[in-house]
This record gives sequence, structure tokens and C-alpha cells, in this order.
Amino acid sequence: MKKNNLVHNTGYKFLLNIFRFTLPMLILPYIYRIMGTKNMGIINFSETIYSYFNIFIIMGVYEFGIREISKNQNDEEKKNKIFSNLMILMFINTVIGTIFYIILVKNYFYTSDIHKILMVLVIKLILIQLNVEWVNEGMEDYKFISIKTIICRSISLILMFLLIKKQSDLMIYIYLNIFFDLISNISSIIYIIRKNYVKLTFRTLELKKYFKIIVIIMIMTHSNILYFQFDKIILGIYSSEIEVAYYSLSERLIVIIASLMLTFNQVLFPRLSNYIVEKREKYEELLQNAIDYGILLVIPSIVGLITFSKEIVVLFAGKQFSESSKVFIYFTIYIIIYFYMNILSKQILFLFSKEKIIIFVTLILGVVNILLKLFLKTKLTAQNSILITLICQLLIIAIMYFYIRLKLKLKLKFLKKKYIYYLIYSLVFHFFCKLLLVKLNMSLIIYILIGVLCSVFIYIMLLLIFKDQIIYNLIKMIKGKWREEK
Repeated sequence: MKKNNLVHNTGYKFLLNIFRFTLPMLILPYIYRIMGTKNMGIINFSETIYSYFNIFIIMGVYEFGIREISKNQNDEEKKNKIFSNLMILMFINTVIGTIFYIILVKNYFYTSDIHKILMVLVIKLILIQLNVEWVNEGMEDYKFISIKTIICRSISLILMFLLIKKQSDLMIYIYLNIFFDLISNISSIIYIIRKNYVKLTFRTLELKKYFKIIVIIMIMTHSNILYFQFDKIILGIYSSEIEVAYYSLSERLIVIIASLMLTFNQVLFPRLSNYIVEKREKYEELLQNAIDYGILLVIPSIVGLITFSKEIVVLFAGKQFSESSKVFIYFTIYIIIYFYMNILSKQILFLFSKEKIIIFVTLILGVVNILLKLFLKTKLTAQNSILITLICQLLIIAIMYFYIRLKLKLKLKFLKKKYIYYLIYSLVFHFFCKLLLVKLNMSLIIYILIGVLCSVFIYIMLLLIFKDQIIYNLIKMIKGKWREEK
């Protein structure tokens, strides 16, 4: 099978992320304003409880499926074996998870404000079984995924604007999210059948073997249940729905931004899986480039988000959420943590089959995070919750880094002198916006727009003036690709 072009894949993945993450940014400001802080807190609290069962059902199927399908793109027998084992395990997990979910909701949330939402989310749990997108990602078919997501998200967006008009339409919002999952999953199933990517067979089942693997990967990849997800649960129990809403808003915005910036890293995963086996030097070269290009974007993005933190929050969710801008500033630090965590855990340790290291470190610091939150309880706020979480995750990164450096001995540089220059260049546009632009009398949207454009211009000009090699390589790559297209 011919490999899809990495540049094309990056383009399609970026387009996919735009519609997967930024299209909701068109509707969510509308939803936040209609629903208000209390209703959004109720929705976020309900979705957090649901997410724990979602993780139990999916386990590590998505990540393991992508890795193994990408390794065996040309081996029909192995692909069918992987697909069949994972789908049957997901079916079993769905049945067990749904039963326990209903028992929990009926016994502990029967009189709660969130009971009705939680019961409707049973449908969303069942639909997880139909999620086969990992097959398309493993086959590097980002073109289909992008087109499908654009269509499905657009339909969902239009329906939300048409049907949600007041706070009492809360349940319509929940049902429309479920509808999106349904049409998206069914489209993917029809597609993989038509393309004949995989077939379901019961002849080569090794459920016990695969179950152990996906449990390990679940612990490794879904550490959020010990950190961000737990934060929202404990805030909902000991603090208030408003603190949950502040926390969830900041988290949602930062995850969208981080995912868009790390598009190239996401596309690399299937390709690196191949290189690590056959071309070790190519693997290290590609990964070093990913680190360099990533930091080039991450540092100015963090500075820019801090610069416009209050304006972004107010623009997105309205003045009633303005207090969450302080939480948002803490969350911006998560972008660089997310970046390095992705590189160290998924692109290195996971591909070197060092899952046990990831699990051990994540669990230990996760328990520390939980104990600290339980100790504080009623003193918890969205701000100190995210601060404790970030400190724990920084410790995880430090431990992983030293393990990779001492044990795997990869020739990779995670910290470079030029990264400090990126910070200095970024601070230039930060002070420009704070000292000059803020004095001009303009609307919120215009201020953010002009500020972002000026910041990008100043940053790129400083990179060019001081002859940064990465930006010149990027320009050469774009020029070369443009000539090929011509």
C-alpha cells in the first residue's frame, strides 16, 4: 500500500482539528451565554462523570489500534485479527460499563439536578462501540476523516443555532451532541467496509492478551482521570458548579488550542511507529524536527494567550465568566506540558514499549494529586486545583526526561539555547500589546484581531532578522511544496 504524503496528512489533520475543535468555538460562546454559569457547571459535571465510564469502555483501544494498524497496513490477516479482538473487547466493555453506569446514576444521583442528563448520556455510552475511527487513522486516511468531520460538525453547528434559544433547551444541547456521535460513527463504519480496510472474524481471538495491553495503555493515555477529570469531580462535590464551569471553560479552550498547534505531532505517530523498527536515525531526525517546530509555536502561543487572557474569556463566554481568566492563565502553562508529555510518553516511551514507566510515574503522581485535593477539600478553587495538577505533571515530565536520557540514550535535545530567544521575541510583542495597543479605543474583537496580527508579524520578523534556522527551513519546505504542486 502506498503511504500517504506526510505534508498532505498534516494538512488534512490540521483541517480536521479546525473543525473538530475550533468549529465548536463558534457555537460554544452562544451556548455559554444562553445557559449561564450554573447550567454550564451542571453540564460539565455530568460530562465528567460520563467520561470516567467512557474511558473504561474505550480503554487503550484507540491508541493501540492506531499503532498496530499502522504497523501492519499491508498485512490483511494481522489487521483483521487486531480489529476483531479490539471490537469484541469494546462490546464486552460497553455492556459491563453501561450496567455499572446506570446503577451508579440510579443510586447516587437520583435526586440530583444532573440525573436526567446522566440517563440520556447512556445512549452516548452505547455509541462508543461504533467508534472505528482508529482504523482510518492507522491507515493514514486523514482525507476521509477531515471531510466527514467537516460535514458532521457543520450539520451539528447549524442545528444548535436553530434549536437552542433559552436555558430550558439544555437537553436539546445534550441530544444534538449524541446525534453528532451517531452520524459520525456510522459514516466511518460504512467507509471502512467499502474500502475493505478490515473484516470482523472470530477465528483468531486472543482476548486475554489484548485486554492486558489495552488496560496498560488506558492507564498510560487516560491519566486525566487522576488529574483534570478528578479536579472537576471534587470541585463539583466540595466547591460549586460555578467553579466547575470556570475550570471547564479554561480547560476546553486550552485543549482546543494545544491540539491545533500539535497537529504535526499527531500525524507523526503512525509514521514514527514504522521508523522506530526500520530506520532508527530517521526516527530521531523526524522527532527532533517535531520538537523544534513545536517549541517555535508553543512559546509565543503561551505568551499571546496570557496577553489576551481576559479578552479571550469574555469574547468566548461573556462577562459573567470574566473571573475565569485567572484560571485560564494557569491553564496556558499546560500547553508546553502537553507538548512535552506527548513527545516523551507517546512518541518515545510508548513506541519503545516502555508503557510500565509511564504507568508507574503517572499513577504515583496521580495519587499525590488526589491526596492533596482531598486534604484541601472545601478550600479548593479552580485556581489552586489547576496549580497543584500542573506541578504534579511537571514532575512527571522531569522523571520521564531523565529516564529517556539515562536509559534509552536517544540523541535528542529537549532544551536548546534558541528556545530562550523565542521567549524573548514573544515578550517583545507582549509588551507592545500591553503598552501601546491597550491605549487605543477599540472593540474587543478588533483589539484581539489587531493584537494577534501584530504579534505574529513582530515574532516572524524577529525570527527572520536573527536568522533562525527553523523558520528558514520551514519557508524552504513550503516553497518546495508549492513548486511541486505547480
